[in-house]
Amino acid sequence: MTFYNQPQTPCGGVSLAAPAGFDGGFRLALDRLPAGIERLVLVAAIDGPGTMRQLTQSRLALVAEGREQLVFPFQGSDFAEERALILAEIYRKEGPGASAQPARGLTAGSMPWCAILGGSQP
Repeated sequence: MTFYNQPQTPCGGVSLAAPAGFDGGFRLALDRLPAGIERLVLVAAIDGPGTMRQLTQSRLALVAEGREQLVFPFQGSDFAEERALILAEIYRKEGPGASAQPARGLTAGSMPWCAILGGSQP
């Protein structure tokens, strides 16, 4: 799990890093992930008061070599009272593959997502 308190996974495969022109982001080095990792789930959560409805224009972009390869725009009016969103799911299928189910939300925040995705809270 990578988050503000742990900005990089132990293997270095996922880290918090914003490409030029972005306020936030994840850097993925898929070749560094252990072979047993079959799925990455990118989640954005609000820490504190507020909901995703308060977002301004936002986007999820796949950036490679400094260029946007894939863009999914979204904004606050797309949501209601959600406090956490699954932005994307990336699957390993005979090498790295990707699947997006962006904008799935949960009103309770990030810890319920952790449980839904099979994680546990220490």
